[in-house]
Amino acid sequence: MHSAMQQDHHSRINFDLQLLQEFKVKAGTSVNRLQVTFAILNIGNMLNKKWVIQFMIPTSSLTSLIIKGLAPGTSTPTFTYDGSGQTNGNPYLLSDLLSRWRGQIGLRYIF
Repeated sequence: MHSAMQQDHHSRINFDLQLLQEFKVKAGTSVNRLQVTFAILNIGNMLNKKWVIQFMIPTSSLTSLIIKGLAPGTSTPTFTYDGSGQTNGNPYLLSDLLSRWRGQIGLRYIF
């Protein structure tokens, strides 16, 4: 079975775009700045809805990790996972909210 997690790793690289315009504002004897920004977060998903799909591990899956101890002769911890907390047979979920592209506007006054 092909799952979304098995997709090419390039499809999970998230990138954003931010546009900024700065205006000078005279306030008495000083000159302040007003910045207006517009950002598109996860722009790859805006271009193609199959791109930049984000996954998350639910808290119930994290509690299923069992620390077994340290690997012999090292300080590296070893773990087991009993498979509990899975959704549709996977220890991860597709994050519908984080997988969407989002727009954001901003206003900043610098004095």
